[in-house]
Amino acid sequence: MTIDRIERVVVTPIAFPDPPLLNVAGIHEPLALRTIVQVYTANGQVGVGEAHGGAALLQTIHLAGRTVTGMSSYEIENARSAVHRQLPHLAERAFAPIEVAMLDAFAQRINCRVVDLLGGAAREHAEFAGYLFYKLAHHLDADQPDQWGEVLTAAQVVDIAQRMHRDFGFTSWKLKGAVHPISTELDAIMALRDAFPAAPLRLDPNARWSMMAAYEAGERMRGTLEYLEDPAAGHAAMVELTAQGPLPTATNMRAGSTADTLRTIAHRAADIVLLDHHVVGGLRRAVELSRLCHAAGIGVSMHSNSHLGVSMAAMTHLAAAVRGDTRANDTHYPWNRDHDIIVGGPIPIVDGHVQVPEGPGLGVQVDDDQLAQAHQRYVETTIRERNDAAYARCLIPDFGTDTEPWTTHRSGWFH
Repeated sequence: MTIDRIERVVVTPIAFPDPPLLNVAGIHEPLALRTIVQVYTANGQVGVGEAHGGAALLQTIHLAGRTVTGMSSYEIENARSAVHRQLPHLAERAFAPIEVAMLDAFAQRINCRVVDLLGGAAREHAEFAGYLFYKLAHHLDADQPDQWGEVLTAAQVVDIAQRMHRDFGFTSWKLKGAVHPISTELDAIMALRDAFPAAPLRLDPNARWSMMAAYEAGERMRGTLEYLEDPAAGHAAMVELTAQGPLPTATNMRAGSTADTLRTIAHRAADIVLLDHHVVGGLRRAVELSRLCHAAGIGVSMHSNSHLGVSMAAMTHLAAAVRGDTRANDTHYPWNRDHDIIVGGPIPIVDGHVQVPEGPGLGVQVDDDQLAQAHQRYVETTIRERNDAAYARCLIPDFGTDTEPWTTHRSGWFH
């Protein structure tokens, strides 16, 4: 069917403002990078996908786009195989936004939603958790607080959660840790528990705790945390903590590719796997992995990075399609939604849920003017790869340079 032939793939790097959120790697820079992929078919459909930013990935997406040009929009697995042959070590991340765009285009062609191509909707509203971060009051080159203000204390963590609850209705919370000493972050969790007695709570120290610290923190948080995400580094550590630790475990760090996710499932290195279609090769692959998790008795949630509405729509279709033990999904969207590039403005989050877009396709379209402005912002910035650590060293010169091993409980923030 030549009418569905992919005539061209347009790959556009963009930049958008990001708050100075703190994490184990450093500080979010003033601009976050993303890549927008548009697949144009001979029949007139335009499918869209969104990927991480960065010059290295951008180059591979361009190569993947050239590889699939001339194929039909419904040839997802043929396209995947072709990209794997062309880019054997980089295919999953390069193909992911193209796969989403192909699904979007083909779903438009047959007048259905992307979720229908993923096996149908198990639910019409996807639940998301409020994603809480410690943050600076403003970026290092500014002198006035941004719209979010400072978040450095337990009281300020609760304040930002209450604001997100008011604005978006979130009823579960995740706190990005490994910024303060462990006891300080556990105090923040207890403050959240007092403020939201019935809310599921999660804490993510990005594998910066020692095994002893993970056990001790887990004991203190027994009955308080829904799960600990990546409390310690390494596959063997996660297997042990999952089997013997005091709390359920979750991981995205052990699920950064299809191979890593399969190993995590096979060895039960977590009780909950945080899927991310951006890193495993797209929505169809993420659904396949979710089915394996379900068969193995492992729960699923969803990982997030700074993103805009195309990814939010794709994540919502994915969250609607997965079955089994599902948990509220992560999303950075509240931090970035004011700078979205989709027609009609930000996707609504109501009572902590996002309705599956009606479609056809993903149900979102790129605003050409907003895309052009975001691309111009990319052209004008010198940022070409995310580097939270370098930005943090503008504030803390020796950030990330301590000589303690990765498995200790400290990070550069604890100086």
